[in-house]
Amino acid sequence: MLGVFVLTIVLVGCGSSGDTDPVKTLDINAGLEDFQFDEIDENINTNISVLTGEEKEVAKSNDELRTETVKKIQTALELFAANNASYPETYDELVPDYLEVWPDDPGSYEYVYTPIGALPARFYDVSYQLELDTDELSAGVNIASPDEIFK
Repeated sequence: MLGVFVLTIVLVGCGSSGDTDPVKTLDINAGLEDFQFDEIDENINTNISVLTGEEKEVAKSNDELRTETVKKIQTALELFAANNASYPETYDELVPDYLEVWPDDPGSYEYVYTPIGALPARFYDVSYQLELDTDELSAGVNIASPDEIFK
């Protein structure tokens, strides 16, 4: 027995001006050609944020600080590995001998250290988030590893 799938799409503010029902139903078995939106209302909340010039400068400054901080974390990890023949199990092992404290992100993100593989770790990831694209990195979550050490 074949099942019938129904996809319900809720679009607030869609439809003709007399259409108050924001729910449209699409029978997937019927095909997309049988489904049409009347029109898209200009008042749809797109939830897209655009940074002002000042906000962009703050984000750029934060990202530069994040990049410098990841360089410091990687340096500490490499020094730890040189002295211990492996990377630490947790970032706590870096403090205070290799880093004074585990760094805080200048915004609301965090730096996440993950040893990779069986312990003692021979590889690691440090994840961090950028607010803006750079020439080399994309906005969003990025991963630093021993193979990709910042210069």
